[in-house]
Amino acid sequence: MKKKLICLFLVAMGATNLFAGGILTNTNQSVAFVRTMSRNASTDIDAIYFNPAATVKLSDGFNLSFNWQMPIQTRTTTCDLPYLNQKEYKGEIFVPFYPTLLMSWKREKLALSFNFAPIGGGGSAEYKSGLASFERQIAVLPLALSKNGIPTTKYDVDIQFEGGSIMYAGQLGAAYAITDKLSASVGVRLTYVKNNYKGYIRNIQINPTYPAMGLDGTKMMSAPMFFTQVAEAAGQAAQAYETAGDAQTAAQYKVTQMTMKGYAASTAGMEVDASQSGLGVAPIIGVNFQATDKLNLAARFEFNTKVELTNESGEGLDGNGMFKNDSTFRKDVPGILAIGAEYKFCDKFRASLSYTYYLDKQANWEGREKLLDHNMYELAGGIEYDINNMFTVSCGYQRGFTGATEEYQTDMDFSLNTNTYGIGGRVNFTDNLNIDFGYMLSVYEKATANRTDAATGMKYKETFDKVNNTFALGINYRF
Repeated sequence: MKKKLICLFLVAMGATNLFAGGILTNTNQSVAFVRTMSRNASTDIDAIYFNPAATVKLSDGFNLSFNWQMPIQTRTTTCDLPYLNQKEYKGEIFVPFYPTLLMSWKREKLALSFNFAPIGGGGSAEYKSGLASFERQIAVLPLALSKNGIPTTKYDVDIQFEGGSIMYAGQLGAAYAITDKLSASVGVRLTYVKNNYKGYIRNIQINPTYPAMGLDGTKMMSAPMFFTQVAEAAGQAAQAYETAGDAQTAAQYKVTQMTMKGYAASTAGMEVDASQSGLGVAPIIGVNFQATDKLNLAARFEFNTKVELTNESGEGLDGNGMFKNDSTFRKDVPGILAIGAEYKFCDKFRASLSYTYYLDKQANWEGREKLLDHNMYELAGGIEYDINNMFTVSCGYQRGFTGATEEYQTDMDFSLNTNTYGIGGRVNFTDNLNIDFGYMLSVYEKATANRTDAATGMKYKETFDKVNNTFALGINYRF
């Protein structure tokens, strides 16, 4: 059981996407995205990320954009197993500072660009009362003991953990205007992944009825202490029967002794204080086509980023070897195909459409990618209207379709279909300076997984849900 607890600890604190985008990738890389939700055909400063081939459409000279976002997310899971002390478990994520920096230099047909941002993760999830997947392994103790002749009705455990993941990325790109209508880009992105894990499972208690030790079930006591004492008593009985020549009974007590020792070890608890890190590089290519004065079309392809993470753990804090120092495993950043279109109905009114396809099943997640039914994809649309030369208002909608199956979902690492709404605007102070502001609400569709409890054979259901609110503010300046 102890190994199961540790494995669950690792799975639950795996790096996952926390904001807008795919299972692992954040695509909310500008305030303009937050307020319109559709930027794959952008010809503005955030084209550096969303449509790098269009950076040749920026003004000659330097262009700079700094974007600040504050995401707040609540993740909720429920488990209807009857023997759990609680049914609902919540994780809170608050990121006060989520930055994106976009820079470009352009002269005539050539544009060079740089982008720095967290393209995955970005926050820490704190579960103050643990998760059902942890608690299930403890909650089954009263059932198991009662079945073996030691009536037990209650358990208690102290579980807490915090898992943080961040993927910092620096992107360099170059674009060239092949004709007045057609431009292309090449680029490269360096991604640095850092995960931090801290938590514990401790103070496991039960209320056994065991007259031989003076226990009547009215008091809670340390589970490992109880199992150790029973193991010692069984060992003494085995030795006594062996001395008396009753080998069969002695063997039965020896089995009890070994079983109780196993329970004592598995309920001793665990503590983890570890981190993981790794680097990956991937090329990016893009094309932009100005079909007419009103219609712009674009496409971008990001290759899979191979990332091998290396464990770093303190002495005695490696999860009994599960976070073994210097051990490695794969956690690739999936490739992306992004296609977009923008249409100008008039000088003041613009609309855009975006399609983003994540190559999740082609990434290496140590086999976890095989639990996906299909790759995730998103459809989005946005509109912008210039009230006058100073004020612009905008809104947008994005629909995300995950490929996660019931087998993929766990009570922290889950992926859901989503409906995301964005609203905001822009204030133009001068020809060179403007401010973007926006708000984004992501409402996820609950998913339910039908399970069978391995310990008891009971059928039960788990449900997964989350809500994300993001506030954003950005400044754009042209030198």
